[in-house]
Amino acid sequence: MRFDAKAAKQLKPDTHMSFEAFPGLRLEATASRRSWTYRFKSPVDGRMRQRKLGE
Repeated sequence: MRFDAKAAKQLKPDTHMSFEAFPGLRLEATASRRSWTYRFKSPVDGRMRQRKLGE
């Protein structure tokens, strides 16, 4: 999916947008805000991790 500010603004709470060009990057929505997160597999223990990048 290509980033679209209008679609991001209309994102429903408890949902997220992901982007084909940037695997792992997602925009997550809550009732009050939108947050950018990055999901990745840890090179140390192989588990999935998630880091918040900002709002």
